[in-house]
Amino acid sequence: MLKIEQNDIDSSVKAFANRSSRDSFAPHPPGSILASDYMNGRIESQNQVKYYYFPINQEFMTEGMVLLHKKQIFGTGANGDTGLIVNIIRDTEDDGEGKDLYYLWNYPTYESYSIQSISNDANKPEIVEVCYEKLNEVCAGANGCGLLVGVVGLTDTLASYRLKGFYGRNKMYLEKPIKINSTRERNEGDYFDYYWFTITDAATDANNYFEYQVSVGTDGTGDPDLYVSLWDGRFPTETDWDLKSNMAGADSIRIENYANSTLWKQRGWDVAAGVVVVVGVRVD
Repeated sequence: MLKIEQNDIDSSVKAFANRSSRDSFAPHPPGSILASDYMNGRIESQNQVKYYYFPINQEFMTEGMVLLHKKQIFGTGANGDTGLIVNIIRDTEDDGEGKDLYYLWNYPTYESYSIQSISNDANKPEIVEVCYEKLNEVCAGANGCGLLVGVVGLTDTLASYRLKGFYGRNKMYLEKPIKINSTRERNEGDYFDYYWFTITDAATDANNYFEYQVSVGTDGTGDPDLYVSLWDGRFPTETDWDLKSNMAGADSIRIENYANSTLWKQRGWDVAAGVVVVVGVRVD
């Protein structure tokens, strides 16, 4: 059983330069956002937009989240800055005749969007997390639904980025344990189950304070271990993690930020931008 507690309190995607609601615009199929891996991309100039699509089944997945991780991939030196603009799109499935409906979608622009994440800092990630209530408001009864995501160039410097999606079915909620059946058939090397949540306390707390605890235990028939990655949304492994607990029996990891916290300072992370936490439970 896994739970979280809060203590004390370049792809084939098409690009559209200088995109705004006043520009002439011929829609193209957007690129895909994956939950299994990053999509690498680049923006060449300010006001350029690249569009991506992340499908959501709001009844099954309940929520969705998109992470834009700014990382120099295609160039050298300082990386340019990018942001996210998002619209929720309903009735995204084909019309029954095999015709995609992307050309009818409401593409987000600088002047018209439902959700935005722009930190104006090339070193901060961008996080768009859409709650169940908002998805249900738009997507209830729809024939397919998803997030139409625009990655916006904010500088004239080459801006590399990585884009990744997260489904609500793997999201962890405070004080709501997840019961895991680890007896399913697994292939060689398939020892991890992954879950995620975001920490946004620091964005509203003047002292950037937060404290969370992730715990895992069993009914006595196994010995799961915990591995956690912070900040960039990668899946932790036995060789790539930020925090871990692999003791015999129950395991627990504390994720905290105090005035004397060193982890964030050592790695140059600004927690005020929000922190994506990916929890890996090793159940070999």
